[in-house]
Amino acid sequence: MLSLSFPSDGDLFKGKRGKDVLQKALVLASQSCGSPAMSAIDPNSASNCNTEHILDLQYIPQLLRTAVNGILPTGKQMTSSMINQVDFMKYAMTSVVDLAKAGAISSGNAQIMNDRLFNAIGSTTNRLGLIRTASSVNMYKGRIFKFVTTEEFEYSGSIKSPVKDKLWNQVLNTAVKYGTSEAELLDPIRLTIAVWVYLNNAQVLARLNQVRQNVYAETKNVATYVPGMTSLPSIMKEFDKAYFDQAAAESLKWVEARIAAVSSAYTNTLVTPGNSEIVKDTLDLLYNNLKEIKVPDLDPLD
Repeated sequence: MLSLSFPSDGDLFKGKRGKDVLQKALVLASQSCGSPAMSAIDPNSASNCNTEHILDLQYIPQLLRTAVNGILPTGKQMTSSMINQVDFMKYAMTSVVDLAKAGAISSGNAQIMNDRLFNAIGSTTNRLGLIRTASSVNMYKGRIFKFVTTEEFEYSGSIKSPVKDKLWNQVLNTAVKYGTSEAELLDPIRLTIAVWVYLNNAQVLARLNQVRQNVYAETKNVATYVPGMTSLPSIMKEFDKAYFDQAAAESLKWVEARIAAVSSAYTNTLVTPGNSEIVKDTLDLLYNNLKEIKVPDLDPLD
């Protein structure tokens, strides 16, 4: 599957299509490692931002992986009928004349399933689903919604760790031993929480729901006009729920484990590190924000 082109951060608001973009940038509200709050500000005042797909670009290939192998992001078998891999390989990137009956699309070829799905998620000429977002939050969101696969290329039920565990553990050891590196230690926890603060922002959520509906509408078009794809809308309903539920559950599990590890390391050290108080105070703030890791109020797909 191939995504369609989309504008860089510098070009996002340019031209007629730029008016379709949310006229705000979502950025971290504070430099404090204890605050995952996000602010919607004038995009011209925002720095260190990227063009972000509110519904992640990975969503489409992940959905289609589930469609052909039957395994949801939870690692469980879906109940919908799988799509035959032969049909998928034949039609995913191939022009199907009847698919044009579903109507024109703003980018890509209206007769190709790949293009219809990726156009719905966001493109240069369809910017409803694009937003200017803090690059760090964008990066962590991509990791949180990257589901780990087995050797059989099926989802295992885990997400990619927001930061490599070995690297993070090394930072923890340094922080305890030398009383330094607390920002490097705690920021991954904050940014993981911030992803969910971002997705639950009312302005972001409204667009997330619209993009989900747009993608779902295209799955119905594909089911109607592309041979062998009749179960795709049903599959998306199952996939969509598992996608958000599993990412939230795994994010919470990862954050709780990191908070517990830091707390234990600082409690059990023989020599109190110089940054002990600030680390403990920040941990309390992060712990109090665990409630922010929750699935957004998603509209039913219909």
